[in-house]
Amino acid sequence: MDNQQTADLWGTAGAQLRLQVSEAIWNMYFAGVTQLSRSEQRIVLGVPDAVVKEKIEERFLGLLRSVLSESSGKPMEVVLDVSHAPAVEVSPDRQPEFGMSSADSGTFEANPTGSALNATSSGGGGSLPDNVVDLTTYRPQPEQSE
Repeated sequence: MDNQQTADLWGTAGAQLRLQVSEAIWNMYFAGVTQLSRSEQRIVLGVPDAVVKEKIEERFLGLLRSVLSESSGKPMEVVLDVSHAPAVEVSPDRQPEFGMSSADSGTFEANPTGSALNATSSGGGGSLPDNVVDLTTYRPQPEQSE
């Protein structure tokens, strides 16, 4: 097998896979996938994070194997690797984004339960804009029966 075929397996298989899944699925799970290495019967694909890896393994691994095997002409073992994902580092002098003022910038850390985010603002007010609901304190109102 020549180097061109080896290098292009994910490109070829990915193009075929993209035709078989919705645009939303492609963008959510496969757009960030890269080919890290390949041997005759094994391909290592880099995925952006552990959540994407888990979802691909749970929902799409059979389809992914099938498309890769079809593109290579032989059964392929698929390994998903998140260790290559770059760490995201935010420096204190980072420019505010999405219309935030410097008073709105802050740090965000995972809740120990992993179920929500806690935000600590470096700004003074600490209140949210009117169009934002604080889900950590939101309680839906019971339906009124007539």
